Amino acid sequence: MKGERWIPNCRRGVIPVGTQNNHMVVKDFIENGRWKESLVRQHFSHHLVEDILAIPISSTHREDYRFWLFDPKGNYTVRDGYKVATGFYDSPTSSSSSRLKSWWQYLLALSIPPKVRHLPTIDIFLWMKEKLSKPEFEMFAMRTWATWSERLSLTHKKKGRSDDINADWSEILLHDFQHARLTLSSTMEPNKCNSPKVWVAPPKNKLRLDVDAAYNEDSNKYAIGGVVRNHEGQPVLAFGKKIDKPQSITCAELLAIEGGLQIAQLHDLPIYQVTSDSLLAVQAVTKPEENISYVGSIATDIRNFLDSQINIILSHIRRPANVVAHSIAAFSISSSSHFVWETGDFPFWLIHLVTKNILTFQ
Repeated sequence: MKGERWIPNCRRGVIPVGTQNNHMVVKDFIENGRWKESLVRQHFSHHLVEDILAIPISSTHREDYRFWLFDPKGNYTVRDGYKVATGFYDSPTSSSSSRLKSWWQYLLALSIPPKVRHLPTIDIFLWMKEKLSKPEFEMFAMRTWATWSERLSLTHKKKGRSDDINADWSEILLHDFQHARLTLSSTMEPNKCNSPKVWVAPPKNKLRLDVDAAYNEDSNKYAIGGVVRNHEGQPVLAFGKKIDKPQSITCAELLAIEGGLQIAQLHDLPIYQVTSDSLLAVQAVTKPEENISYVGSIATDIRNFLDSQINIILSHIRRPANVVAHSIAAFSISSSSHFVWETGDFPFWLIHLVTKNILTFQ
């Protein structure tokens, strides 16, 4: 284990292990499908502990496998390999800071071809962003990309354009792209989401499980929660618990689905439908494609569980239709411990919220 890069946020170097036993392996820190938290804290520094505890463990005990950390689906690409080799992910600007978040929002809003956004020159772009107007920056990005493209052409094909022709070519390309984008957007209908905006009751004698994940920026805490309701909309069971920092928001939403199904099974509840307001999480389960990342692992566990059951539907709903589950998840962040409420245990605020929600679909 020592020296292996198995912790997600440790990009380079030897993993510091606070033990003299060099023969320990990762499975020594796992018991009954859970991390041995006290043992992890004993052998690893604080900043690594949080990353380790956030690694989900398969509930189906599948064999371990390797995947590429830097791709959402766990697949290796030459482009990502190049970025790792050139230290792209080790740059201070590649960390999850508010400055970088603002930068990516700005970059994605630019009217430039997608391939131009992948230049390995983030530091220069961040500096130039403060110096240029948006149209000027778009042209700067295009000419930087054209110069980079020309360099590759000279290196591999031993031929290229003159500087003047290269500048004109990049300007024409940008103009054509922006014109085509404007024309296309004016002829396309806006995307329509057919997911329900209001809560829809399950059939009589069937139950519906609504789940959600929540995050509090001030406390930097995450939690999941959910509620089981009958055909009249009345709550039968509610649950909530804090979770360690997930690998992604989609990962947290999948953990909410998995956690809700496990609790419903434990209480022998006849669930007819499971809903989440995360379209990405639902699609990860219902529209399977090759994904060997953490998200794919959890989605596979959920899919295997649903396949073993009879007639359980997993579907997407919009946030207004999931307000009860979201409120429970948000409440879980401030709760001192995880909880499972059954009939007679529900707090007044939950009863009031459910009653108000019932009025929206009657």
